[in-house]
Amino acid sequence: MKLIDYKLLGEKLRKIRTEKNLTQEQVADLSLITAKYYSSVETGNVHVSLSALVHIANALDTPLSPLLDSRHPSPLLPLETRNAIRQLPAGSRILLVYILELLNNSIVVV
Repeated sequence: MKLIDYKLLGEKLRKIRTEKNLTQEQVADLSLITAKYYSSVETGNVHVSLSALVHIANALDTPLSPLLDSRHPSPLLPLETRNAIRQLPAGSRILLVYILELLNNSIVVV
């Protein structure tokens, strides 16, 4: 049983990086890893260590859990949306998450 889908993880990292207009070299520098290694992470060609992944997530200012969630191919929202949600009062954020979870559970993909 494969616990982590490294290809999907790489796709998520690439999406976040490009949304933030960062190069692979910039993320690598911020993550304290080589650009070559980071490139291999984005392509899913290496099984990135948890330590390196934490550094990468911190460099991208993104939570770790959505990166590792393979149940949904693209659970990440665009940067503008995430920033707008962060500006909401706590009660509104909780309500929004609840509504999104209800919608997510009611959608059937054929």
